[in-house]
Amino acid sequence: MKAQAIYDEADERYYFRVTKEQYIELTEKYFQACKDAIEAIKAVTYTYEELFEPTYELTGEEELFLQEYLYG
Repeated sequence: MKAQAIYDEADERYYFRVTKEQYIELTEKYFQACKDAIEAIKAVTYTYEELFEPTYELTGEEELFLQEYLYG
């Protein structure tokens, strides 16, 4: 099988020639998964802030501590 491959020494990988039909068969599930992922991303109905905002208000002292800790 390696005799039919092209070896790329830089990447240390073997590449095989395939027909158009073989390429379609080999990549069909990958491209379908990409399409499904794009649709799932579009279905998200919340923002980052809504998901990760604190559930309580920080006191002034906590806010100052956080600012100093994060930004020096």
